[in-house]
Formats: sequence, C-alpha cells, structure tokens
Amino acid sequence: MELYEQHREPVLLIDEAQLIPTKATFDEIRLLTNFQLDDQNLLSVLLIGQPELEKRLDRETYAPLRQRIGMRYHLGPLSLEDTLAYIDHRVRVAGANRNPFSREAMEEIHALSGGIPRLINTLATTALLDAFGDDAATIEPPRITSAAREHRMEAHG
Repeated sequence: MELYEQHREPVLLIDEAQLIPTKATFDEIRLLTNFQLDDQNLLSVLLIGQPELEKRLDRETYAPLRQRIGMRYHLGPLSLEDTLAYIDHRVRVAGANRNPFSREAMEEIHALSGGIPRLINTLATTALLDAFGDDAATIEPPRITSAAREHRMEAHG
C-alpha cells in the first residue's frame, strides 16, 4: 500500500520459473496477486521460463493460477535479420565502438543456434573470448564453428 500511495508499481520478476520446485510455491505466488484494489493490482508478477513452464501451468491443478495470468508470450526463434540486429544491439549495449562479428560470422551464429537467443549468446560469448585470447579484431565463421564444437552444438533447422 505504501508503494501504491507513492504512485509506484512493484513488479516481482521470477526468471527460470520452470525450476520452481513445488505447486505450493506456485500457490504462494498466486496469493501474492491477491494484493489489489477494486480496479488495480498492487503487485505485478512476471514468470519467465523455458517451455516446460507453460506445459506445467497448463495442467488442471494450476487452473487457479492460470486464471490470474493476464498475458502469455512465447518467444520463438529469431529470424536471420532479427539475429543480426540482436547481436548488433548486444555489442552496442556492451559499449563497443564497432561490431567485431563479420556478417558471415553472424549468419553462422544464426545457422548454428537456430535463432534461439540463449544459444546465440553462448556462441557469441565463446567466440568473443576466443578472439580476445588471440587478440583478433574481427570474428569470422571458423571461430563460430569452433565455439559450436566446444559446446557440442549442431546446426538447427
């Protein structure tokens, strides 16, 4: 109520929610959503997780929680163009003056990751660390292929 009176909207964000161990914990999370006024929730809860979370919430035993879910969103694989933009954005946010990945390297990241953001991050990070170790200014496809081998990844799609 104090936050509401200060015109602040708290959000409880739970990442990797598929790892929540018991239904009892989900019930406790559902009870947190009871904090509301007639026309406004006092707390927003965001559950973020892998596809297993959605499968779990679809079970009948989770119906009371499911009824309180205002929105669901599934992030599918990124397209090639979205992958290129995603990598470029991550490089800029990290503070780099230029993107060290060649277009061909980013295309290889997309091919090997299938556009799955977590795999894109894994390949890019490993390639960046490898390039740093060699003092390489540009990352080319062979470095991406090497990163994929290191993580035992095969091409998706």
